[in-house]
Amino acid sequence: MASPMTRYLVFVFALVAGLSQPAAAVDAGACVQVKNLSARGFCLAARAEYSRKQYKLALGLAQKALLDSPKEGAIRVEIARALLRIEGQAQAERELRQARLDGARDLDALPLLFEAMLDKREEITLLNEFPDPAPDATGDVTAIILQGRALALRATDNIADAASAMDRALVLKKTPRGLLVRADIAAAQGEDAFARQLINQAYWMAPDNSEILARQLEQFVLANEMEKVLALADRMQKIYPVSTVPAESKAAIFLKRNLDTRAKAEVDRILAVRPKAPVMVYYRAVLLSRAQDRRAASETVMSLPTNFASTNPQFAVQMARIVEDDGHDGVAAAILGKALSAAPDSLDVRLALAAVRLRMDSPQAALLVLSPVQESQDPQVQGLMAKARASIAKGRSF
Repeated sequence: MASPMTRYLVFVFALVAGLSQPAAAVDAGACVQVKNLSARGFCLAARAEYSRKQYKLALGLAQKALLDSPKEGAIRVEIARALLRIEGQAQAERELRQARLDGARDLDALPLLFEAMLDKREEITLLNEFPDPAPDATGDVTAIILQGRALALRATDNIADAASAMDRALVLKKTPRGLLVRADIAAAQGEDAFARQLINQAYWMAPDNSEILARQLEQFVLANEMEKVLALADRMQKIYPVSTVPAESKAAIFLKRNLDTRAKAEVDRILAVRPKAPVMVYYRAVLLSRAQDRRAASETVMSLPTNFASTNPQFAVQMARIVEDDGHDGVAAAILGKALSAAPDSLDVRLALAAVRLRMDSPQAALLVLSPVQESQDPQVQGLMAKARASIAKGRSF
């Protein structure tokens, strides 16, 4: 079962993945280190495709660059960069280790190497291979190692040590990405105000960065500062016009305020260019349900990816209600079961699943769902348990 932190990181990375970098954000990456002119041309072309999220095409171009100049480690860095985006962590790690042997700069290779190792859950290996730098160590590479160690320590729940390592890294080099890492650690320490301060600092350093904009938007949502959400979402849409992230935030607010026409405009605009954007498909189902088109709403929910409820448990109760309204109790139970596996602390999901089990005449299953919270004094918990026990007793009397 994924930990809450893992689910949170998945959420954040999902937000970031929904954004496309503007043309101004494209840079040469490690390609500036490539000496062979033909290879450099392929490498730069790979970077251009990478910036457009054409990762497989970027990989192919970088591999052509390597054929022209097989001993230039900088090219392998770009190969690894593309591999990391297409779930090739193991191969990326091998490329990066060879890249370092072939002379790639640690400034280019180490951040990606650490990403690959952390994706593969090699936190302990990372900590052993890259020991804590000496207290008087300086330089950008030292800062990168400290940040890598901070991420590994955070992943192994050594929160205080992670904070110390990241603080040292920021003293050596303050970067927007480093501030976000420190913000995650602060949030894990329960220092929400400090986390928000760090995100604000990152925002002022890089106000057009996709990851930072997504995190700033998330902070406004968590603080229930809806007008700020709308204002920032409008700004994000000007920078990233086909991004789902700001549109999702605006649609959620419009639905909450019963401004269905405005919500529908956001949903339709994104689905016109990205017809399978999952959250927007979900919002379309909600809008159809509100319009009393139960069949279409239910079919839309059932068209979502099978893992949607587990990656978005916050939507599961509404999804279940939509399919229940069309007579699909079994589907509702499956949706809620996936969501509960991903978010076992969600009382709303647990209560909804128990209620569905009761409607399906499965009181024992309902009690099993409620067993982790059976000592709760919540009236809904006790009410459902009483109904389940009464149903079981009635069944035994026959």
